[in-house]
Amino acid sequence: MANSRVDWRGLWASGDLARFCFISLGILLHATNETMVATVMPAMVGELAGVQLVGWSLAIYELGAIVAGAAAGRLVSYVALRSNMMVAALLYAAGALICATAPSMPLFLAGRLVEG
Repeated sequence: MANSRVDWRGLWASGDLARFCFISLGILLHATNETMVATVMPAMVGELAGVQLVGWSLAIYELGAIVAGAAAGRLVSYVALRSNMMVAALLYAAGALICATAPSMPLFLAGRLVEG
């Protein structure tokens, strides 16, 4: 039986290390986004007057992430991975911009959906 252990040198030699790091960065971004918004939500709710919609912030973000993740998995069969990731980054940036400039909680939630 051959040794199937993959180490960092093997990842580097196969060209998969960059992909691994890129995917890890996406996972870090996703986790960081969830925790940052949860941290600032109490201060934000008073400003946006949306106490009754607080729970939806995480739920809508996760919904967007699940739908986008499933779609991206399928789209990568048809579109190059780089193009797929660029579109995802642009959508995330657009969602972050919507959230940052949202004057109301419903618009903030729309931005969270786009971010997901």
